Amino acid sequence: MSRTAAALVRLEQGFAEDLRLDKLAAACHMSSSHFSRIFKKEHGASFRRYLLHYRLERACELLATGETSIKQAALAAGFNDCSYFDRAFRRRYGMTPRDYQATHSAPRPEEAPAR
Repeated sequence: MSRTAAALVRLEQGFAEDLRLDKLAAACHMSSSHFSRIFKKEHGASFRRYLLHYRLERACELLATGETSIKQAALAAGFNDCSYFDRAFRRRYGMTPRDYQATHSAPRPEEAPAR
């Protein structure tokens, strides 16, 4: 079992909340610096980078439904700043959230091509 498992559980349950490194480290019975080292060793990324990617993946899921606005997806995934969300999204996926939504969402029934 991972030494940072308790932090991952909290991340999955509250990824949209303000997750503080010191609180997660305490949940794993570690100091912040020790937690940071162990987390990076176990997961290949710093906690902040891991959290960012996790939030972006959740936003992608919401955008792919085609029923969620970009702002709603950003807020639901834990981004309080839509400009930052847009920049982080473009850096990670090479396209804007709007472009992602346009290319990855299934057409709504009223938008489906006629047969």
